[in-house]
Order: sequence, then structure tokens, then C-alpha cells
Amino acid sequence: MHILFAAARFFPFWGFMFALIFFELGRFFRRKDSKLQYSCFLAAIVFLGFVGSWFYFRGDMHSDNWIRFFFKVS
Repeated sequence: MHILFAAARFFPFWGFMFALIFFELGRFFRRKDSKLQYSCFLAAIVFLGFVGSWFYFRGDMHSDNWIRFFFKVS
């Protein structure tokens, strides 16, 4: 459970890094003319959206409550 709490607290750091990795993969597949580029760019946009939502909904203050509610832990 502590791993989930830590992952949620530090989500913007690793979420933004995943977005950068997917963006770079998208650029790589774009040079190769592969259709996989669209999936990679979409994943990067989704991760950036999640990071933005985390900041908008104040995940730094509420992430522990979200995990407790989702897993029904008191």
C-alpha cells in the first residue's frame, strides 16, 4: 500500500517522464513512417493530460484520500 501512496504522490515526476519517452518514441516511428507513431503521440498526450489533471485537482493534497477511497482502506 505504501508503494501506491508514493507512486501517487510523485506521479507528476514519473508521469511527465513517461510522456517524454512516448513523445520521443513517436518521433522515432514518424521518421520510420510507421503507424505506431499515432499510438505513441496519443499516449504522450494522455500522460500530459493526467499530469495536468493531477495538478488541477490538487493531487498533492488529496492523492492519499483517493487511494484509500478506491481500495476501501480506512
